[in-house]
Amino acid sequence: MLNFPVPHQHELIYSTVARAGVYHGIESPKQLLDAVFSNRKVIATIDLPCHLQDIAKQLQNTGCYSVEDLIYQHTLFPLYAPFVTDEHKNKAIEMMAARSQGAVHLMLGVAASRIQSSDNFRYCPECVKLQREQYGEYFWRRDWYLPGLCVCPAHGKLIKLPERAGMHRHQFLPLRSEAFKEDTRVIDCTEQLDLAQLAVKILDIPPSRSPSVEQWTIFYHNLAFDLGCCRGKHVMHDKIHELIDSRFKRSTLSQLNLDKNLDTENCWIKSIFRKHRKAFSYLEHAIVWLALLKNIEPADVIAQVRSIKVNNGVFNDETTLSVMQDDISVAQTENRRKLWAQLVNDYGVLGARKHENGQALYAWLYRHDKIWLLQFNAKHKALRIPQKNKIKLASQRYGSYSQITEIYSAI
Repeated sequence: MLNFPVPHQHELIYSTVARAGVYHGIESPKQLLDAVFSNRKVIATIDLPCHLQDIAKQLQNTGCYSVEDLIYQHTLFPLYAPFVTDEHKNKAIEMMAARSQGAVHLMLGVAASRIQSSDNFRYCPECVKLQREQYGEYFWRRDWYLPGLCVCPAHGKLIKLPERAGMHRHQFLPLRSEAFKEDTRVIDCTEQLDLAQLAVKILDIPPSRSPSVEQWTIFYHNLAFDLGCCRGKHVMHDKIHELIDSRFKRSTLSQLNLDKNLDTENCWIKSIFRKHRKAFSYLEHAIVWLALLKNIEPADVIAQVRSIKVNNGVFNDETTLSVMQDDISVAQTENRRKLWAQLVNDYGVLGARKHENGQALYAWLYRHDKIWLLQFNAKHKALRIPQKNKIKLASQRYGSYSQITEIYSAI
């Protein structure tokens, strides 16, 4: 096909093929498949499409789009790549380049996942306004189709259309202005929005080696230990449940289909802190990260997991949990030093350790920068805490702000 359209930033491959049909005035789905793929049996797939070597061939004159570029920049594959083994990831890439007959979804765990994805078409009213201004046309963005979520990470609520991709097996439907409709429903999507914004950061992580299941096992055991949620080698799951419950409403977990059997021994929250025998979804990881880690970028988390050393390549209960320090950047360490220094300046050493943002930060520095941390704390042990912060800390532990103010005034 001549003049195949170049994908817009964040555009799905499905959408690019649909625009090609519009540009060339092709109304027949089979004729479009012939023109683009030379194959009338190609399935129009939104999230994890195949036959991408044909798309790369259509774009070869640009010199910018390899099969891997298309997979990582214009599909939802990056949401799965860090959480499956390298072997499965590479095999999935090979299948997406050619023909998979549905095997990609099975290999990446989509078919059996707790995360329920809707195949309804959906769009963000604010995004399409920007598309019209910037490009003069509309297209389907991949961040409108985050599995399990129904929000736009930039603007919030998405409008769901009645048509579903599954209704048109071989047809690539473009986004047209005739499909736009009003939706006046008010939906509380604050927590879903937080998850969607973190998901976009995962989507933007460039290709890299996937951590092994052993490394994920060690990472979550270390995390529980750092947060004081371990008794010996045993993880205190009840304490972790409390931390997650304090961050996410049960209604949000219900919307994500992650509220099932949370009180049982086999619930996903307990399983993710045990020995990993299978991959967990990006949403399950994201919920734990947002609840237990503060101001941590997904790329940093995954890089840290990849840096974990597994003794002799094997993990078991007796494995020493250790991290190779070489992969921790100087910038990361300096940034955390500055954050800790600011907390200590505001609240003192003891207050900083009890602060909601200070617990995980202290644990990270203790594990990776222990000498500096102990020396810094020793110098600032007697640092005087500002009166207003002292009152604030006391109010959190003993009573209302006004009550504590009266006590200090009496003194």
